Amino acid sequence: MKKSAFFFPYRLEDNEEQFAKMLEIERSKVHSFKHSSSLIEHYGVNPHYGCVDADELSAPIINIDQAMMWLMSLFKVKAAWFVTRTVVGDIFEQERELRQHFEADVIVKATGLAGATTAGDTSCYPI
Repeated sequence: MKKSAFFFPYRLEDNEEQFAKMLEIERSKVHSFKHSSSLIEHYGVNPHYGCVDADELSAPIINIDQAMMWLMSLFKVKAAWFVTRTVVGDIFEQERELRQHFEADVIVKATGLAGATTAGDTSCYPI
């Protein structure tokens, strides 16, 4: 896990799209999320860059290309289907319908920030 910091030339509250993203991250309880303009000074960002707001979080760092090659090779070996679909609500309540629809033995839930919502379990959190 590595800290990732993001700096903005405006207050997040003044940008509807960025503010909504920040609130989603905050609500999802991403570990070590922090929103504060004090991060600008903490990271020693040059004041001439015009940053006025910032946030940070811890995120897993992986080699995406290698991970995806491994995952796709695993799918091919297992003759699995790779389906991207938005599931709204508790996935456990929809499991039977989803498994029937896709004739699936297994569903892999890789929801990221929506983990708590789709699992119906507020103790879940994205990492």
